[in-house]
Parts: sequence; structure tokens; C-alpha cells
Amino acid sequence: FLGFFPQVKFLDAPLTKRGVEQATSLREKIVSSDKEDPFSLQNVQLVVSSPLSRAMHTASIAFPTKDYKFKLEPHITEMVENSSDIGRCRDCLAKDFPDLQNEISQLPNAWWWQHPELKTLDICDPEKDHQKLHELNGEEPAME
Repeated sequence: FLGFFPQVKFLDAPLTKRGVEQATSLREKIVSSDKEDPFSLQNVQLVVSSPLSRAMHTASIAFPTKDYKFKLEPHITEMVENSSDIGRCRDCLAKDFPDLQNEISQLPNAWWWQHPELKTLDICDPEKDHQKLHELNGEEPAME
């Protein structure tokens, strides 16, 4: 049995075209909601997102960074199941999400994984992480 997932060829999978459409649709629903309703998403005070690119992209479309306060939280990301779940270092994320640079700067550089015995490790090598994931699993990682 080789598993049922095809190979992933990229790290930190981007938001798909369909994902952009869904986030845009959510934004339109938020804008058209009644702000006087206490449960309206227009009244959100803090947007908490995983630092994975697809999650930050979704959140920033639905809740524009100029209008909402953001917090990036590595602990709410998917477990590293395949290479598309391996994050990118702060510098890479800051280039793609300049409006979230302050929040990104608060992350450890290798935020997606850190050996529990190496508390001060701050390296960024997603290619090496992908290779190790492949070696340990013995199968091609899944594609999302």
C-alpha cells in the first residue's frame, strides 16, 4: 500500500483560485452584514490566523489588514502531514504579506517545527524539512 495521496511538489501551499473566490465571497458577506448585529463579523476585534500562506491570504482577503488587528499563531496550523504544511521563514512571508510584517516578525524563524530539546533553535530550511519528512514517512507526501 503506497497511500492514497499524490505527491506534493511545493512548500507552504498557496491559496488556490477557488480559495481566493471563497474568501472574496466571505468578505462580501461580511461587508453586507448588519453592523448593528452584535454577532456581525464586521465587529470582529482580532483576527487570529495560522502563519501558513494560504491561511494568512484567506484571512487578509476576508478581513483586510488595514481594518482589523491580526495575530499569527503557529499552534493553530495543521500538523505537518506533508510538504505543503511546512511553513516558510519570516523573510519569505514578509515579502508576500508586507501588511503583516509586524506580526510576522514576532514568529520564530522556523515557526512550523522545532525540536523540543532545542529551545533556542532559529533556523529556516524548509527544503531540509521536506526531505526529512519524506525520509521518515517513506512515501511521497500528499498533495492538497
